[in-house]
Amino acid sequence: MLLALIRVTYGIIGLPLSYPELKFLLLGQWLGEGMSMYTETFDYTAPLSAWTYQLLDLVFGRSRLAHWVISALLVFIQAAWFNRSLIKSKVFSESNYVPAFLYVIFSVAAFDFFALSPQLMSLTWVVISMDHFIRRMDNEVGDELFLFPGFYLGIASMFYFPAAAFFIIFLLAHIIITQAQLRRIFLFVFAYITSILAVLIFIYFFGSWAEFWAVYFTEISRAKVFYFTYLDLLIWAAVPTVFFLVALFTALGRREGSLHAKTQQFMLLVSVASGGVILMSGTLSGIEVIFFVPVFTFFISNYILKIRRRIWRWLVPNFLIIGAVLVPFLSLKYESIQKNLIVKTPEDNPNFSGKRTMIIGPPDPVYMQGSIAGPFIDAQISKRRLEGLDYYHQAPVFLKIFREAKPEIVVDEWNVMPKIEHRFPEIEEMKIKAVRTINN
Repeated sequence: MLLALIRVTYGIIGLPLSYPELKFLLLGQWLGEGMSMYTETFDYTAPLSAWTYQLLDLVFGRSRLAHWVISALLVFIQAAWFNRSLIKSKVFSESNYVPAFLYVIFSVAAFDFFALSPQLMSLTWVVISMDHFIRRMDNEVGDELFLFPGFYLGIASMFYFPAAAFFIIFLLAHIIITQAQLRRIFLFVFAYITSILAVLIFIYFFGSWAEFWAVYFTEISRAKVFYFTYLDLLIWAAVPTVFFLVALFTALGRREGSLHAKTQQFMLLVSVASGGVILMSGTLSGIEVIFFVPVFTFFISNYILKIRRRIWRWLVPNFLIIGAVLVPFLSLKYESIQKNLIVKTPEDNPNFSGKRTMIIGPPDPVYMQGSIAGPFIDAQISKRRLEGLDYYHQAPVFLKIFREAKPEIVVDEWNVMPKIEHRFPEIEEMKIKAVRTINN
């Protein structure tokens, strides 16, 4: 109810569009027109996320509301699943729904939590993997409890590449915490590789094999795109981080049961993986902190359940609720976010209204006045692919894109249209209206 209330309230107020959310919508629309990922799309988004955006566009069109509804559903599933794991494994001394409630609260505090991001989709599978691992610590030693986590983590990595950090941490946890047999560790690794290979087979089948490998490591090797700084992120997450540290040091000072202690060790390792995801990510937009939500939820739930004084049991949760609900609203007033993360709504321009537009440059909100008719989703990869105009075996893809996309207007931000028309006279004969910049 709280999740629905917060989302409906912000929906009525009108949460502005962010640049990552704009990219997700445009990517789905471009792929929804039948363009292939990686070959005819200049972007590095993981395949399962890209295909999800394509499916949503085919079903709902370029609908921001559809993304909001699906993302809310994923947050609810994650909260319910994580809470179920703690109850079923009896990690806490009493069964309750405090973890699920706090999970929703911390998810709301993550900026851009409305967006259906690859990070959010990936985390869903990480949480499901955690369920199997926690059950393993309760002396349930069926082989499937080693097989399924690896399989789910492979899926998570195919939604968001930096989530591979969780595979490394889960592997260490199997060795250090549960002291699993070598055969079962091999099962875990085998399942992880198998799920990734299944996705790669589809990519190979669709003929995007070479282009996929050309951008596979882009997420962790590219120059990070900072929508705001690490200091901004630290200030933004200061309140829940302080509560987390208090809860952590309080927990370390207590003597708990074996299962609780092992789960605590495991969640500390998960926090390391979450930090690794932020460092590996190709962007810093705020939604990356969503990977810390399970960790914060576990330790702060434990802290709240141990509070004895009635005033503090009332004050701490309500302080967290109010802070989390206000974070998205207060963040919009932050100058750095206003400048770098929020899309500036362009003035209505009849030249672009309802037109199929190709922008040879970074994605621009002017696309929202018409429809996207170009593959240039990520600026860095687009520049790299444009170098292919000088190579015989790479250049023909541009002619194919123009033939299939049929743009009515081209915005040439990088001044490469003359070279494209020189290479392919057929494009010049299309009589496409071209401008050098959007302002022109």
